[in-house]
This record gives sequence, structure tokens and C-alpha cells, in this order.
Amino acid sequence: MSKNRKKEKMAQARTKIVKLADLDLTEIKHHALKTVKYKNGKQSSYVPITYNNGAKVLILIPKTKVPFGVTVGMQEDADKKQFLAAEKFPKCSLELNLGEAEEAKIRELDELNIAYISDSSESLLGKKTTAEVVRNFVYHTTKNSSGSMIKINKAESGDFPNRLKIKLPTDAKTGAARFKVYDEHNKKLECPNRVHLDAKGNVKPEWEWDQQQMQVDTICELECMWDVSGKYYCSMKALQLRVYPAAGELQECAFDAIDGVDEVTEGVEKVDVVDEEEAPEEHDEAEAEDPDYVPDDEEDEDLMVEED
Repeated sequence: MSKNRKKEKMAQARTKIVKLADLDLTEIKHHALKTVKYKNGKQSSYVPITYNNGAKVLILIPKTKVPFGVTVGMQEDADKKQFLAAEKFPKCSLELNLGEAEEAKIRELDELNIAYISDSSESLLGKKTTAEVVRNFVYHTTKNSSGSMIKINKAESGDFPNRLKIKLPTDAKTGAARFKVYDEHNKKLECPNRVHLDAKGNVKPEWEWDQQQMQVDTICELECMWDVSGKYYCSMKALQLRVYPAAGELQECAFDAIDGVDEVTEGVEKVDVVDEEEAPEEHDEAEAEDPDYVPDDEEDEDLMVEED
């Protein structure tokens, strides 16, 4: 095979995007536990997850309802003061309603993660551990919420679908979004790094596209399993969102729909895929005590050394 053809095939592998329901888990590979130390003295440990060929696992989740809009963790008074004073930016995520096929696929992924932890338990946990023990005691956050990305709907809340949690990565220092957002006509939308208090007194980002009951197309990356004090949980981060208004909401400049104005045809930007492994996010064990914790992104220059 020529060098150019080999490079072309590698590029195609790196940009492969599949629907969540069609994800072939036999192509998924877990890598040895890695530890990254940061200049501030903190460190993160994680199990990278890629395809067998080393390519990132990029997933498309087609048009899905987001019942609560953007979800913000860490809402204690001290945190709110720092958010409002622009001393730090809140950790944000989306919880997407899951269809049956998508939920089944995530549960299969959970079992794959559990099997890997069990098979590698002597190196990861210091002793041989069965899959059942891992499922019940290890594949969890430190507060014993499940290590799965599935958020289970509580029975008292009504007959609603379970949800898939996907984090919205932002720069740890500036709050700048590390994902892109488009409207239904593929026009790029802004994600300013500002926050405000909503009617209930909760901090929310000033993202005008954020609505309860909105629908989104999501391109995301299956990142890794985080190791927090011997507990493991899986995470997925958004790369691009295409946002549709909530049903019944009047769209921005609704005259377009009645005047027959042509839709914006600006193409959605290509997903950025980097050849080399990106530095993982700084992982704070104290914050990870929160079951809704989403790890921060950390700038590359804050890294000191990466150790296996």
C-alpha cells in the first residue's frame, strides 16, 4: 500500500462517525491506566477508550429531546459566588432522552467496561475481582452513583425516558466553549463565557440557544473511564451540537418561514480530530464526590508529565 493511500485510510479512520445505536463494540479497545500530573499538584488517572486502530470513538446521536436544557453542577453558595464573579466557570452537561436502542447500546458498553475492570483488576485494583463485585461496588462514583452515563428516571417523577449524560467541555481558565453549536439551518451560534441567575436562583450560562425541551443532534466523543479513589466511571463529551427550538416555541425571525426566504446553507464545520493523543482533563477528586461532577478541561501547558 502506498504511503499516500495509507495516510488516506488513517484519516478516514480518524473521522469515522457512527450512530450510537450502530456502534460496534467489538471494535472498542481499552488501554492501560494512565496518570497525568499537573503543575498545580493535582493529578488524574484514567483508562483511555479508542477503536482497535487507535482512532477516537466519535458518535452521532440524532435529534433527541433535552428535557432540562443545559444542566449545571456544583450549585453551593460558595460556588455561585465564584461563578458570578467570573473566578471560575461552572461545569455543564446535557441530559438527552434515550430511545430503547440507544439505552441498550450504553448498557452493553457498561458491561464491556465492567468486564475490562474485572479482567484487569489485579493491576487496576490490586487484587483479582469478579465482574459482579465490580458492577456493584467499583463501577461507581465515590458517592456510589452508577458509573454509567445513564441517568435513571425516578419513578415518582413520572413515566419519562432515562437520560444520557454528555458533558459540555469548557476551558478551565476562561470558560470558553470547547464545542461548537449550530442552529437548525447550520448557522453557528455563540457560547459566551458569562453566567446569570435564573428565576430559581440557579447559575446558568448565558447561552441563548439553551432551552428546556429543546432537541439536539449531537456529535460526541467517548472519552475514557476515570479512576477516582478506586472507583471507575465512564464519560462522553460533546464536540458539536445542532439545536432545534422546543416544540411550540416561535423561532428567531419566524418571518423566514412565511416569506419563503432561503435557508442558510453554510456547511457545518468538520469535526476537529487530532492525530496525537490530547492531554486529558484535570480531575479533581474532591469535586468528583459530587455524583453530577463533570471533569474540567485543562490547557496542555499546565501538564507536567504523563506517566503510565
